[in-house]
Amino acid sequence: MHAIRDGRLTDASLSRTDRGYWKIDPAAADVEWEEHSDPNKRRDEKPSGRPGRATSTPPLFEEQRDLLANRVTHAQASARKVDLDADLKALQLQRERGELIDVAAVRSEAFRGARVVRDSIMAIPDRIAAELAAESAPQKVHGRLVEELAAACETLSEDFAERVSGGAS
Repeated sequence: MHAIRDGRLTDASLSRTDRGYWKIDPAAADVEWEEHSDPNKRRDEKPSGRPGRATSTPPLFEEQRDLLANRVTHAQASARKVDLDADLKALQLQRERGELIDVAAVRSEAFRGARVVRDSIMAIPDRIAAELAAESAPQKVHGRLVEELAAACETLSEDFAERVSGGAS
């Protein structure tokens, strides 16, 4: 019944008997078979004119052969599972030793650190605006800005070093 499933035979060449069995009209089936079959998948003819065995493996069997060739044996699957279990145990051990950390925690800490940097730098004008407004010498204004930026960077560096060494979680 693969021919019906694959569309090579239709209801025009099929009928049911009184008992419910399928009955095929050979003449109509031959016509439909020729019309709906892929010529590239036809079997070779024997010299006597009778259909013979195909010289190449039919596509369905080639597909099954490929699946069998690529199939994983039970031993291979078991070995793969053992390898994956060992990798998982190694990762768990690294996490317990503090060699691995959660990605979400890293992202959260990076965001917090960037916000602290931004806030520190943006606070400089509020701290020294009045002082700089009273200063008329550009060199002194420049020197004061450099001092404030260096102080902010030093504070941030100390905060970062404390967090890296484990002072904060």
